[in-house]
Amino acid sequence: MSLRLALDISRSSLATNAERTAVVSRNVAHVNSVDVTRKSANLVTTQFGGVRVANVTRATNEALLLSLQSSSSQAEFSSAVLAGIEQMQSVVGNAADETSISSLIGRLRDGLQSYAAAPSNSALGISAINAAQNLAQALNEGTTTIQTVREAADQDIASGVEQLNTLLAQFAEVDGEIVNGTIANADITDQLDARDNLVSQISELVGIRTITRQDNSMVIFASNGATMFETRAREITFAPQHTYVAGLAGNPVMIDGVALQPSTTGTGDGRLAGLTHLRDQVAPTLQSQLDEVARGLVESFAESDQSAVPALPQQAGLFTYAGGPAIPATGVLVNGLAATITVNPNVLPSAGGDVQRLRDGQISNPGNPAYLYNTSLAASYPDRLQELADNLSQPMTFDAAAALETSGSLLEFSASSVSWYEQTRSATNDSTEFLMASIARTQASLQSETGVNLDEEMTTLLDLEKSYQATSRLIAVIDQLFDSLLAAAR
Repeated sequence: MSLRLALDISRSSLATNAERTAVVSRNVAHVNSVDVTRKSANLVTTQFGGVRVANVTRATNEALLLSLQSSSSQAEFSSAVLAGIEQMQSVVGNAADETSISSLIGRLRDGLQSYAAAPSNSALGISAINAAQNLAQALNEGTTTIQTVREAADQDIASGVEQLNTLLAQFAEVDGEIVNGTIANADITDQLDARDNLVSQISELVGIRTITRQDNSMVIFASNGATMFETRAREITFAPQHTYVAGLAGNPVMIDGVALQPSTTGTGDGRLAGLTHLRDQVAPTLQSQLDEVARGLVESFAESDQSAVPALPQQAGLFTYAGGPAIPATGVLVNGLAATITVNPNVLPSAGGDVQRLRDGQISNPGNPAYLYNTSLAASYPDRLQELADNLSQPMTFDAAAALETSGSLLEFSASSVSWYEQTRSATNDSTEFLMASIARTQASLQSETGVNLDEEMTTLLDLEKSYQATSRLIAVIDQLFDSLLAAAR
């Protein structure tokens, strides 16, 4: 081997060590980062016996990465639904402290029975009417809470769409850098990490699948089949509603002109789908249950024509609503009825009404003898009060849109509503906890396989230091040989 060749080999060794040291330094700098993978400098032997860095690659595990992205996407869906469900806790109340709709109906029944036991005691009548007012107020406030949750979900969807468009724009920039770097045979490992991180963030917002092409460019499809990115980012649009009322449907998220369909099963991918499911499925179902309770109250307390030959229609009695005094059709949902239900002012002393009309009748139409139940005006008349109390336990027909049994008493229906809420909340909470645990396990496994291990990097640095020392000694020997040759030539 000539001294010139030996010097060239030594120089290539020093240059290679410098590049490898730079790679190790990059690893050490990101030792605690979960979004950066471990980089490795791959060496090849040159034709003259030296070495050089052929390329820099990163540690990857595609299966674990896809599993993590899938779990994160499902967890975001579940978490978005759970947060909204928990905000609606006040709607159904707490059965333990008797704030649930079912408990309030039970208190109204108890109040009516107490008044029936002493129908001449107006104080008991006022107590029953107060129970009715508390129940109507709970239905009103429950509706407000549900629609507020829907409005908040709508606003979060708008924010998510804006964030998604921003991520896709960033993705387009990084994807372009990767394609150009691939063509130039440059180190693109950092860009690949950045793109994977962007894909993970996108998958948290919406369910996706990806395809990587030969030039390392990536195509992203949404779960509904629409193209989100192919060469360029596609437009994601959404028109917020801002204000919601019962029965008003929300607008869909449009991905490249295709609507992102809401889940009907309670499971799905991505935060946007979760928010849409909450806004268009969970919250409206609970609202329908409130509306059916309100309709049941209007029907149960309606007054009918007491004439020998009834000819007049039923009219709203103790409970009325925006559509009163007409009675809603049996078993047919009236959207938003819970928002307008109220105690009839004709029975409220504060509004000039008479509490004894609860006992005697004529709440719907004071002065009309056709709606008078206590025709003798006896102070001890309990029949109408007991009938009203019994009505709360009598079978009724409910609309299937409420997602509960379509036949049963109002008390049973309201209790089923509380059970439906608790089951929905519990199932969603269990799903969220399971997915979060799955994410933690997958992240740990992925970090173990692709993350930076400080001990390994320090060991590599020691090896590089030894290699540098050996190369330095070789250069020193070559230098001495050159000096000897020059001295001999003189």
